[in-house]
Amino acid sequence: MADNLQKIHQELHDLSVNVKVGRAETANALIRLRNLFISPSVLDAVQKTVPGSGIQLARALAPDQAARDAINHFAINHPEVANADVGSCPAFFDALLDGYEYIDCLKLILFYNEDMGIVAGSEVWECRKAVRDWLKTF
Repeated sequence: MADNLQKIHQELHDLSVNVKVGRAETANALIRLRNLFISPSVLDAVQKTVPGSGIQLARALAPDQAARDAINHFAINHPEVANADVGSCPAFFDALLDGYEYIDCLKLILFYNEDMGIVAGSEVWECRKAVRDWLKTF
């Protein structure tokens, strides 16, 4: 009986996550549509749709050990970012992407648990462009 209750509890949890993801994806479609029609340097943040932390992605895309250390330090000191809920937006998001440094892009990867099209070896301008494109792409 306890096994059945645990299974039911897990299925309800999974269903809840799926509903949150669906709501976030719907909201993001509207946000991304709006982002297509406003200045490319000032965009709105989308909602998180991928559960979990993006620390592994951020570490893999960090350009050097100093950046890996910085993102590790940030994740440890900001568990609310590393463990953000689906449907939330990053409180640290700055709509003026031209001011972003590489670490700012890594923080977004940590939060969203998505690479946003950033690849290893990218220059900071390429990271900004990838984030900008990701915020406008359906």
